[in-house]
Amino acid sequence: MIEKIGIRNIYGHRSIVYKIFLKQSFVFMCADETLHENDSRYIAIVDANKFYKEWTGETTESCVIGESEKEKYANAIDGFSRGITNPVPLAEAGYYNGISFTNGITRTKWLILNGALCFPVECSERSARRFQSISYDNIKPESVATLLLQEGSHP
Repeated sequence: MIEKIGIRNIYGHRSIVYKIFLKQSFVFMCADETLHENDSRYIAIVDANKFYKEWTGETTESCVIGESEKEKYANAIDGFSRGITNPVPLAEAGYYNGISFTNGITRTKWLILNGALCFPVECSERSARRFQSISYDNIKPESVATLLLQEGSHP
């Protein structure tokens, strides 16, 4: 499950903060307000199982960390341990002929391996329309600009 915490000031800028529930605990992730393009940046709350299946063609039970990813995975462990005062940035993904990443593969695998049923990803408006088909609990993707106006709302 997921909860939109709201807008927090993190290191001098506004960020949309999410609490992602795991098997044993929870972690925090964020999307930062930028000086431009907040209208064209979207956040989609994706179902972890559907997302992984569409991304890899496999079930989440087959998710593993490869040998070349171990150092990045250790960084993800450290990053997620910092809590609400220093939330982890959302992965940036696209969904065109399949799912691809601009960044965030390792943090996405970390979430899946730690039992997240769903998680937010940042994407373009075009990708957001596609991510709607694998959204969690039919939560509609929204632009960063819209979410910044909804202080205190919860998806």
